[in-house]
Amino acid sequence: MKVLLVFTNIKTLIQQVYPTEYGALAAYLRPLGHDVQVLVINRERHISRIRRAARRLEPDVIGFTGISAQFPYVQRCIQLTRRWFPRVTILAGGKHATLCPEDYLDQPEVDGVCVGEGELTFREVLEALASNRTLDGIAGFWRRDRRTGEVQAGPPRRFIEDHDTLPYMDREIVDYQRVIEENGQTVMTIMGRGCLWKCTFCSNERLAARGSGTYVRNRSVPNLLGDIEQLSRRYKFGYLYFRDDTFTWDREWTARWCEEYPRHFDYPFEILTRADCLDDELLEALARAGCANIWIGLDSGNDHIRERVLRKKVSTDRLIQMTDKMIALGITPTITNMLGLPYETEQTVMDTVRVNKRIHRDVVALSQGTGTGPKVFTFSPFPGTELFDLSQKEGWLRPIWYGFRVYRDSQNEMPQLPSARVKQLRNRFRYLVYRDRYPGRALLFLLFDHPLVQELLAAVPRGQFFWFMRKIRRAITRQRRDD
Repeated sequence: MKVLLVFTNIKTLIQQVYPTEYGALAAYLRPLGHDVQVLVINRERHISRIRRAARRLEPDVIGFTGISAQFPYVQRCIQLTRRWFPRVTILAGGKHATLCPEDYLDQPEVDGVCVGEGELTFREVLEALASNRTLDGIAGFWRRDRRTGEVQAGPPRRFIEDHDTLPYMDREIVDYQRVIEENGQTVMTIMGRGCLWKCTFCSNERLAARGSGTYVRNRSVPNLLGDIEQLSRRYKFGYLYFRDDTFTWDREWTARWCEEYPRHFDYPFEILTRADCLDDELLEALARAGCANIWIGLDSGNDHIRERVLRKKVSTDRLIQMTDKMIALGITPTITNMLGLPYETEQTVMDTVRVNKRIHRDVVALSQGTGTGPKVFTFSPFPGTELFDLSQKEGWLRPIWYGFRVYRDSQNEMPQLPSARVKQLRNRFRYLVYRDRYPGRALLFLLFDHPLVQELLAAVPRGQFFWFMRKIRRAITRQRRDD
């Protein structure tokens, strides 16, 4: 079968991306004889490229995916595709399709939705289409009966437990070297799938409920090292960024990684994790292995919001203890924060500022791979999460509009903290964090985070931006040595 997979990435924080879901899917399907092509749409004016790509490939199936904030664009792409190609089979998949399959099934242009992990489901769908068999009853596949209007949902698909049985992701579906260069010579990859925790702002709990079996899985250390070896032979890069929600959730696995990785590679690397998944011994091992930066979620500096509203039971003291240890070991902490959370006030925002001030009292966060910190995001209530349901119940939630920018625009309109004020606080957040200890750099952040400057920077290739940031990092390092 000929398959065209379309990924929308319009008005996001990162222009040049590698769609990992499609990389995994293409790597699985191509050895089975399917001709799989991938098209990434980065701008609205590029939507017409779907038509040109489909005319070249003449696909049997066109698949679509995108995060929840991209749904208006995906919807538009699907409508145009059906107009251009009335007889092609149109499918949808990914996280939003898994959490809200009815959003796609309500579109008459969509023939079916893959719910859950896509490799096995998509393979069975293609096999059924190739042999003119019915699509009913395929595990993980949902469709709407056009005669009765009823949704026909296949049984839940069992999660693939042994990830070592899967091929390495196919990076050739895009110009991967360009993606690396546009992201600061950084390779972004993953070591597993799933997350153990049930934070109310995250969709993992409900994603896990869409399948059966073990949801949280790691690749083996040798498998991950083999993937990096393959990458090092094919591409030029200098930094690794593991995008997994909690890299250190399995302490034994992490200890093996820290022991084996430096025997094979010397690329500095960056991870995401939680303060309650770290300790002094593990941080020391990560530092020896070459960990340069750790993203760690504070989310809110207000204990009540973090522990009760977000249900993230990690104390402020624990987070400060771990970040102090990171700094002592030469690991830069990148603190992630959200503004505009449910029940938030200006006072709780200032609580978040104060905790960041404490963490950054002796360091300005700067990562080779992901830029300056701390990171501050506008809260987005994703469908399929408890906070999305809460926002609807409280009457705060506005529908996603055409042009919505995830992590920058606020869907919630709360009386005690209007969206316009959330935007103002977000633009001043890093200035407030650094102004007492580093007033000069704080003013740079105030300029850098101004909306007009951000719009101008969005037009600058990220490769040039990260080249500039590396120059700044080297200058700061020399200054520290001189001091």
